[in-house]
Amino acid sequence: MNAIKNNREKGFTLIEILIAVALLAIISAVVIPNVTGYLGRGESAAYKGDLRLIQSAVDGYYGDPANRIGGKKAYPLKGAGTVAQSNAQKISGGTPLDPGNDGWDGTPSTSGYFIDFTALVTAKLITDVPGSASADNTGGVSGSYSWYVGSDGKVNAILAATHTLTGFQDGIFP
Repeated sequence: MNAIKNNREKGFTLIEILIAVALLAIISAVVIPNVTGYLGRGESAAYKGDLRLIQSAVDGYYGDPANRIGGKKAYPLKGAGTVAQSNAQKISGGTPLDPGNDGWDGTPSTSGYFIDFTALVTAKLITDVPGSASADNTGGVSGSYSWYVGSDGKVNAILAATHTLTGFQDGIFP
C-alpha cells in the first residue's frame, strides 16, 4: 500500500498547475505595465539629458569668437562654409520645417539647420556624438533623432524616420 501512496505524491494535480499559472498571470498583469512605464520614463529622461547637453554645446559654439564666419556668430550646422552655413546668419527667419527658408529642402544630409556634431566634438564642447543623433547630423551615427537649431536658437529634434514628428516620441530612443 505504501507503493501506491508514494506514486501519488510525486506529481502535481491539474488544479495545482492551474492555480500556479493563474497566479503567474496575475503577477505579470501587475508587473509588466510598471516595468514598461519605468522604461518609457527612462527614455524620456535620456532624451532630455541629450537635449540639455546639446543645447549647452551649441550655445558654447555660437558664443566662441573662434567659430565666427565673416565676423558673425555661427551655429555648428551641417554644410559649414556652404549655403547651409550662411543660413545660420538668417536662422531667426526660419526653422528646419520651413522650406521657404532653405532649412528643409528635402535633402536632410545637407539641410542648413541640422547640427553638425563633428564640429562640436572638434571644438571639444562634447566628447562624443550622442547616441540619439541620426545620420542626418553625422554619417557615423544612426540614432533616432535629427537634431536642429530652431528659429529661436533653441535645440530641438525631429524623428529621423519621418522628419515630421517634433520632440521626444514615446518609446523611441536608441
